[in-house]
Amino acid sequence: MINQENAKWYFPRAPYRADSDNGNSWFGGNDEDGWKFEKTFDGMNNLINKIRTSGYSASNIFLIGFSQGACLAIDFALRLPFSIGGIIAIAGFIKFKERFLKDATKESTRTPILLMHGNQDDVIPVKAGKTTNDILVEKGYPVHFERYDAKHKIPLKKMNLINKFINDPTIIVKSKNLNPADP
Repeated sequence: MINQENAKWYFPRAPYRADSDNGNSWFGGNDEDGWKFEKTFDGMNNLINKIRTSGYSASNIFLIGFSQGACLAIDFALRLPFSIGGIIAIAGFIKFKERFLKDATKESTRTPILLMHGNQDDVIPVKAGKTTNDILVEKGYPVHFERYDAKHKIPLKKMNLINKFINDPTIIVKSKNLNPADP
């Protein structure tokens, strides 16, 4: 289990207003006019810098996201000029494939990734998760893709897997590229 005494949790708020409801979004815009993400990435960079300057090493930073948050975790973390402890992306996918392929850094290929997706997801099909897994594996990322029996939701029955991944990603993810993140 995660040692709660040594863990710090941050829950950033998405900076863009969602068009479809009264919530917020990590990405502003649309397919027709283009997508904006600068506010999101600026905020995430500031948060990561704050965490690192407060004494936490990059290897102890994990990004966890569900749905759009999973898309953000993947897109943001794999652009960093260093690797982090890991990414847990639940019911997400690579939203901007061409940009990802262009902007992903070599250093980030040491970041272990746990992708999780519900077999009956009716919002983001499991095929999108599988495609994301295939892209990441092809690019050399250490990835484990876990399917679970559910629709578009966080799989509470998989909390043990998530805890194992956070405590030691090498138990879950096997890859020649998996090295400790920078100090």
